[in-house]
Amino acid sequence: MATNDHNDEQPLKGDNAALKPFIESGGAGQADLEKYPVPSTREPQDKEDPFGDETNAEVKYRTMEWWHAGTIMIAETISLGILSLPSVLATIGLPGGAILILGLGGLATYTGYVIGQFKLRYPRVHNMADAGDVMFGAVGREIFGAAQIIFLVFVMGSHILTFSIMLNTLTNHGTCSIVFGIVGMLVCLVCTLPRTLLNVSYMAIGSFVSIIAAVMITMIGVGIERPGDGRVEATVHTSLAKGFLAVTNIIFAYAGHVAFFSFISELKKPQEYPKALFLLQGVDTCMYLVVSVVIYRYAGSSVASPALGSTSDTVRKIAYGVSIPTIVVAGVINGHVASKYIYVRLFRGTDRMSKRSWSSFGAWALIVLVLWTIAWVIAEAIPTFNDLLGLISALFASWFTYGLSGVFWLYMNRGRYRESRRKVFLTGLNLMLVCLGAVILNAWPFVTGITGSGNYPKFALQPVIEPSAGAVIGVLDGLFEVITKISILRDTIRERRALGEKPAVHYQIMMWAVDIDAAIHAWDPAQLPNTPRWVAAQLYRQCAWVYLHRTTTASRPSPKMTAAVDEDVEYLRAMPPGGSTQAVILLPLFLLGWAAFEQRQRPDIEEAFARALEYSRFQNIMVAKQVVKRAWEMMDAGDEKSWDWETIMKDMDIDCLVT
Repeated sequence: MATNDHNDEQPLKGDNAALKPFIESGGAGQADLEKYPVPSTREPQDKEDPFGDETNAEVKYRTMEWWHAGTIMIAETISLGILSLPSVLATIGLPGGAILILGLGGLATYTGYVIGQFKLRYPRVHNMADAGDVMFGAVGREIFGAAQIIFLVFVMGSHILTFSIMLNTLTNHGTCSIVFGIVGMLVCLVCTLPRTLLNVSYMAIGSFVSIIAAVMITMIGVGIERPGDGRVEATVHTSLAKGFLAVTNIIFAYAGHVAFFSFISELKKPQEYPKALFLLQGVDTCMYLVVSVVIYRYAGSSVASPALGSTSDTVRKIAYGVSIPTIVVAGVINGHVASKYIYVRLFRGTDRMSKRSWSSFGAWALIVLVLWTIAWVIAEAIPTFNDLLGLISALFASWFTYGLSGVFWLYMNRGRYRESRRKVFLTGLNLMLVCLGAVILNAWPFVTGITGSGNYPKFALQPVIEPSAGAVIGVLDGLFEVITKISILRDTIRERRALGEKPAVHYQIMMWAVDIDAAIHAWDPAQLPNTPRWVAAQLYRQCAWVYLHRTTTASRPSPKMTAAVDEDVEYLRAMPPGGSTQAVILLPLFLLGWAAFEQRQRPDIEEAFARALEYSRFQNIMVAKQVVKRAWEMMDAGDEKSWDWETIMKDMDIDCLVT
């Protein structure tokens, strides 16, 4: 672990004497005035630097100018998250929101400067794990390293998710979201393969142009359409929870500091890092302020988060289209930093770091592949990924951006906290930063109510889904439990048919069917009577009955089945074509089509499929329609196997959720 010996306090000499801190002396409220220290002379430079002596290296890492680093920092920090900031002004008011954006931006500038000081004081620091090792030894290295890699992988996952949402928007849900997620993962993976940040910096230029274009399109679209109420308020009465979450949105908008050590490590002249920092903070603070104020001015207090939700479909698609580079590159930068952390840790001090060989590149590519695969799995497999991402951000982003910089300064200046008024002030400032990180970390579970405790105020309790909501018909009121029992009956019947057992529907199955039939008749929907949701609920119940009897009776028309389907068709006609209930109609529509033996019933069902597709654009609706039409062909031919739509799908080589 590095020590703070006398050499760390040596004044700058020679050419370095002309270097000055970018925050000049004089005046309260300013940042640390100490000049950037020269690297410690107690060990040779190649042992201190993470990349060693690059004189004869085949792959050189320390190749970036300050503006390369600046563009990478902008691309990493500014992404589509900027469009969530107008809602901050709607939550806490225009003056308060603007002051917070400027104030927290100023603090982020100072904390970024402290990171640069720490890096030049301890040149061997390449990442947060190395910083933890300097201050706390092996334990600090493991804790800081784990925190960095977890945070970066979750950020990578969020970019895969954003990429998937973007493609769904552009293609009107042209295919399964998982497919779009895989495409996003592969694109990001390929772009992460270059081993040096210099190569990534050229992609970052495109990302910068992309986000500028996206926010300009959004601002122009909102300005022309003026979708909101037009009310701009100076003060807003809000709850503690909403106010806190608004503040954290701003904090997370500046949360790029986790990668700053890596960026500085690949600069030709690390002393020029303040120029890159100033470029970043000047651009992001100005953009955050202008975009927030302009969009809030025209969208009003009802502005959506992100603000793309306040624009028309056309504007939203255009903005998403031009934002593709920033969605990809911002994720690539985080992926590169995460991969470089592991790569440097594995091969630091070896010639593999600088070799241009298949084994060196293969090791790098394998690390990249594993991390992006993990990020994709996390993004797709965790149902509450956005909530979990919020928690991870609260745990780590507040510390990486604010809290740890306070710890760095206190460590570098230990024993000198009261040697001057300036030191006393800076000591207080950095203690405040540590407290800020701790407050955000500890307040997050209280405000969001994720701890599950019943002792919090009402605003912290998790919202309860209303059983009457159209999107949960049958979920909270027991109907899906009945449908599940029918599916179990089907599996039993299918198994008996496969074994040649007769009758396939024996007395025990019929007894279960009688109980299920009684449960269907007794089911009482939670929706209000004579509303579109109530009509949809009746359709669900009727189709559950159809599902049961189509399963347990012969595959031929019957008066009861015909009457049931006729009644369902009337429910279909009563549902508004453009209503939100069209989003939940596929399951009953599929089951209804599968029981429509009469030719006269089928045009209404086909028309209902078309209305559902027009409303939601989900392509599995077309797949479901294909299966139903195949079942109709078999029903018309008198094929007994027409009852088994699962086998029909298998024979059609279809593996897709159609209900």
